[in-house]
Amino acid sequence: MESNMDQHLEHGKGMDLFLPPSTQTSRPGTPQLFNCQRLKDLAYLIKRDTILINYQKAASNALRINEIADDESMTH
Repeated sequence: MESNMDQHLEHGKGMDLFLPPSTQTSRPGTPQLFNCQRLKDLAYLIKRDTILINYQKAASNALRINEIADDESMTH
């Protein structure tokens, strides 16, 4: 005597289960376009600020090397 489950599998009905339709268009962990754009914007800001900081360091060093400014005048 076959079990009810075996009968469903033999007749192809074992895989006829469907999940209810999702109200979301993507998985919760999937970044949306807005989030991707925000990450690109943040990467740009970090790169820009890094360049500005390096420029300020180079300018400060150039002033010190040429004895135009010393450490004390650079802190005020």
